[in-house]
Amino acid sequence: MRVPWVHHGRDAATGLDCVGLVLAVYERVGLSLADLDLPYAEGDCRRRGALLLRMLDKRFKRIDAGGRFGPLDCESGDVLVLRSGTLFHVAIVVDGVVLEMAQKWPGSRNLRANGLNHKIWPFVDGVYRHRELL
Repeated sequence: MRVPWVHHGRDAATGLDCVGLVLAVYERVGLSLADLDLPYAEGDCRRRGALLLRMLDKRFKRIDAGGRFGPLDCESGDVLVLRSGTLFHVAIVVDGVVLEMAQKWPGSRNLRANGLNHKIWPFVDGVYRHRELL
């Protein structure tokens, strides 16, 4: 899948960002999450990260609570929330790999697929499973 990274992109034909990728994957399997789309806002990353978590709580359940959750516990459709300082990022698990949109430069092809034991795991701040998939 050749998809360019586009800030606040929501169309796979023209480009996606990390939230757009999650929305596109769920749309492809028939579970629309359009009502969960984050409003675009420049500024405070901490505020936008908190908004992202509230939006996920509408349709997803956090499943990594309790400290005994690892990469091999992930299933297709799980959304990973990654955090580094005040920056938040989301990725999605599909068929045992983590798909993420990584910003490098606008217009570049930045859809990446990594194994579940990839170096991103230490940055995973939460794992969310769609309530219809529980």
